[in-house]
Amino acid sequence: MNRSATPPHVKPIPDPKPIGYAGDLLTVLSVAKIPPGTRVSLDLTLGSPPQPVSLLGKIVSVKAAGTDQVALVLRLHSTTKHQKALLSGIGSPGPMEPVAVHSPSGPSLSIALLMYNEVANVASVIEETLVFCRASLSDFEIIVVDDGSTDGSAAVVASYAEKEPRVRLMQHGTNRGMGAGIRTAIECATKDYFIYNACDGQIAATEIGRLLPVLKTADIALSTYSNQRETLTREAISRGFRIYLWLVAGIRFELQGLFLYPTRTARDLAPLIRANTFFFSFELVQRGIDRGLTIATTQMVCRDRVSGASKVANPRRILKVGKEALSFGLRNRVLRGH
Repeated sequence: MNRSATPPHVKPIPDPKPIGYAGDLLTVLSVAKIPPGTRVSLDLTLGSPPQPVSLLGKIVSVKAAGTDQVALVLRLHSTTKHQKALLSGIGSPGPMEPVAVHSPSGPSLSIALLMYNEVANVASVIEETLVFCRASLSDFEIIVVDDGSTDGSAAVVASYAEKEPRVRLMQHGTNRGMGAGIRTAIECATKDYFIYNACDGQIAATEIGRLLPVLKTADIALSTYSNQRETLTREAISRGFRIYLWLVAGIRFELQGLFLYPTRTARDLAPLIRANTFFFSFELVQRGIDRGLTIATTQMVCRDRVSGASKVANPRRILKVGKEALSFGLRNRVLRGH
């Protein structure tokens, strides 16, 4: 059996590492917190010389095994004598504490990761996003949009895409800007809701979980930062920017972190948006509001960059954002007859 032949309603265990076997119970390490009762499949390499072994079973319990992994205990189905002989060489796992795991739920979600020369950060961001999605979402995809990177970032993403079919790589031949990256991701998104994050690692994937409950009361979930540590100068600039958006573009909402947006509406509106900077996000949300969608806001945490420098905060780009906001405001006034 191979993964392409996995029976329906069976969940593959990603990257399982066997640590114990006794009777018909197999214990494997995995990043996926799969709830008890779930039918699963897994592919292992066992024995000497190494031999591929494909197995089916059902999760019996889940136990703690470190920060990023859990130990899945599963009862195997229909193992052959040869497979049992190979499994017997694994040994017995040590004592571990059980953990509570709930079935993944939440909306169908397309997560875009925007990348430009992030070779030092992209692997950890993808890993972190996969861990969150496998534990919290029943249906998801990760779309990495490479905006013309020249540092080998794309090769890192391609290696993940080969192992995990829910990770996809989209590439721009040249650097076209954040707005162009968001537009490409929206065009490729196939799930009910869309969200994007940067590959700089400043917003943890787990922060997406703060937005999910907001969808119970609004069509669009916005966020601001709960841990802003701005200097007086940066605070003045931020306040000035919000006032500017209100005066020239009629934008009254505040948006600092991630936001969740209905994909179908985003796909309808994206062709109307001319912005190529991060103003794309503001225009997309405002156009949604103009169409009658409701918004609600929560807070999330922004981390310090681990590596590299911001590619947004420079005078030339800020000036371009200002021009795009003004252009949007003028076009809106013309359409409304003001």
